[in-house]
Amino acid sequence: MTPKQAEYLNTVPPSAKGILERAFAKSSSRTNALKGKCLQCTNYDRQEVRDCTVELCPLHAYRPFQPKSPAGAAKTTSGAAKTQGAAAAPADWDEDLDGPWTPESEDNEDESDDDL
Repeated sequence: MTPKQAEYLNTVPPSAKGILERAFAKSSSRTNALKGKCLQCTNYDRQEVRDCTVELCPLHAYRPFQPKSPAGAAKTTSGAAKTQGAAAAPADWDEDLDGPWTPESEDNEDESDDDL
């Protein structure tokens, strides 16, 4: 654990401290890291992790604290969650992109808008 991570742990609620300590450990599992990240994202609220609606998050389908599904039940997030990121982008997503953003390109955009 780094000194910054140890300092950060002093700001974490006691209910999440153990998970984050394990996540910061060099021998940590991916599961502990995932739990720690999801808890950080939801301000350490397990119910918020369970009810997360951020389907564009790459971790959404793998988030912890989900109820166990009954034996034989099909998982509902497996295929759908993997494709939602691509389907969520609007059709004209890159229509106006002429390369990477720079401060100069922003100035040029303002001038070109006058032509409309």
